[in-house]
Amino acid sequence: MTSTATGPAFSAPAGNAVLAALRENVTTARAVDVERAELVIAWVGERAIDPATRDTTAGGPVFDPDEHAGLPVPDEHAGLPETLERAGLPGEHEGLPGTAQPMRLAGDGAPLVSDLEFTRLATALGQSNEAALGYVGAIVELAYRLPQLWERVRAGQVSVHRARAVTRMTKRLPFAGAAWVDAQVAWTIGSCTVAQIERTVTAAMVSFDPDQAAKDEEAALEGRHFDIRLDEAGTTAAPGPGAGLGVGSVVRVEGGLDQADALDLEAAVSDQARALAGFLPGTSEDVRRSSPADTSPCPSPPLTPAAVAVAVEGLLAPPAHGRPRPPGPARPRPA
Repeated sequence: MTSTATGPAFSAPAGNAVLAALRENVTTARAVDVERAELVIAWVGERAIDPATRDTTAGGPVFDPDEHAGLPVPDEHAGLPETLERAGLPGEHEGLPGTAQPMRLAGDGAPLVSDLEFTRLATALGQSNEAALGYVGAIVELAYRLPQLWERVRAGQVSVHRARAVTRMTKRLPFAGAAWVDAQVAWTIGSCTVAQIERTVTAAMVSFDPDQAAKDEEAALEGRHFDIRLDEAGTTAAPGPGAGLGVGSVVRVEGGLDQADALDLEAAVSDQARALAGFLPGTSEDVRRSSPADTSPCPSPPLTPAAVAVAVEGLLAPPAHGRPRPPGPARPRPA
């Protein structure tokens, strides 16, 4: 097929007419996105398996793509023996994708569908099974658990792409928690940053599922680290976003800290950079933030390597020392 955007056949209006045509094109594309999403919901509605009655209809365990990451979702022609062999599982295994088991697409309260039927939907969408899981799951989450935001999408007031930024975060919430987030962001999403949405979802998890919130916090703390890349010293180049570090005697330092500890460290380093401003004129703030503290005429205690080591030891210790933490997002009140 010959492209219409090249060659003498292409003729576009000039000036403001081009922008007007682009705006019309965007509006049309958004309408197509909404129509496609509504068709997906219609398909799900026709083939929905009610979680409350699934034991008497489809039976068997529920396949959750989030919990069974890495298991293949085969095409609709793959039979049970081929699926089991590909996954390296015994023939009596149940709950494997592609064996006509109920599959979870979204969070609590959303309908289940047959995983084998789902492969036909993926084919109709022209997507791989993995891509279709992400897209269809987001649309189902939106329609069944975020109804206020869904109505704004259907009205053309919010793009499907923008709404999916919310659905990616709400799937793990209880039904009531998702409803609370829906009420908070549906009418303010146009001015919300991703970080604000994340804080809202975190607040909902704390209020509506405190046990899971505690597990999430513990998992986040387990991910803390503080690395000094001594192995990169003296190299001629450093890979990745820190290119230029690791040259000569410069060593890259990186880590992941608890928020309160990170705030303390940021305050100390920022104070040090300000103190060095008069002593090292003409240097950038980045250089001053990374300079040794013993060059500063400031009478405050220097940020020496030994002091940093003591600080890091405290940063990596469990937060059982009772230090106050900065206030988090306001806890929502369940309706």
